[in-house]
Parts: sequence; C-alpha cells; structure tokens
Amino acid sequence: MRQFPIALSLLAVGLFCTIPVPTRGAEPAPSAKPDESTVGEVRNQTFKGFIYFHASTKATFQNIGDKAKTLIPAIEKAMADAHTHPAGPLIFIYHGASDANVEFELQIGFPISEKVTAPAEFKVRDVADYACTSVVYSGPLSRIGTAYEKLMPAAQASAQKPSDESREMYLYFEGLESANNVVHISVGKK
Repeated sequence: MRQFPIALSLLAVGLFCTIPVPTRGAEPAPSAKPDESTVGEVRNQTFKGFIYFHASTKATFQNIGDKAKTLIPAIEKAMADAHTHPAGPLIFIYHGASDANVEFELQIGFPISEKVTAPAEFKVRDVADYACTSVVYSGPLSRIGTAYEKLMPAAQASAQKPSDESREMYLYFEGLESANNVVHISVGKK
C-alpha cells in the first residue's frame, strides 16, 4: 500500500508514545517488546466543514479493507481526471456502523479546495461542521480497536449523545501493520 501525506502537518506531533529508555546498565528482557500502538486522550472537538471528493459504498467490518484497496486508487485517479488534488488527509466517513454483523454506508475520500465535477461513480459534496468526541491512534491497523475501546464509552457518556456518523482521518499511513500510522478517530455528536 502507498503512503498518504500528512496534510494536517504536525497535528500529531507529541502524541506518539515515548519509547522507554533503560537505565544505565539495565538491559531490556529479550522477550520485552515496546507496545506497538498508543491511544491519545479523549477530546471533544468541532471541525469545520469542507468540500469532500469521495466514493460511497456499502461495507461490513469484514470487507472494509478490500473496499479501501479498490476505492482509494480509483479515487486518486478520478481526482487527477477532475484536475483536483487533496487539500487534506484521507477520510473514511461511516454511517450506521454500530454492529459488526450489519452492513453500513462508507464514504472514502479527500477534502479538496474547490468544487469540481466528479466522474459519474464519484461524488463531490459539502460536509457540514462536525462536533465529535475523538482520540488519536498511532500504530498498526490490526490494533485500531483499542482506540474504539477507549473512545466509545466516552462518547456514550457525553452530555450530547453520539450520532450515527463516525470518521477515521488518516494523518499518516505507512502500511497496514506499521507502528508509525497515525489516525484521528471520532464519533459525531447529535
């Protein structure tokens, strides 16, 4: 898989885990391995709206990876054909993704700076401001569930109940199992 640029520049600086440094003379145990993922503190945020160039599909948690592998290159080609470029990071927008066994609406795309005409199977739309509860996750995508384990109880406990929308904003991506991936994960508020 290819790398996605950090379009929101240094938002994630300081959110990476600090690798423990052994004290002088102490050696880490051979089986000791630093945790490959970290989850930042839960925050309440509001993001400004943007123009979104995307593809929509139905997905399940079991097939989302296959959908992304197919759609991301197609979106990039469609954006090039429409003479536009990303103005921010790759964003997945989920609607109704609350049950592992139920199909939900998935939108995959990029913010762009101005409206363009998209090829037929793609869409360009205005995305409204978005109030959310969020965390920043760093690590392999196979462990991203740890971020949701921290985020969901906080979102449920919020004074504003969660909406059916959640998002993943890929601030930096090296590969599926890279410990260096940085993803902003959020649950919308009603």
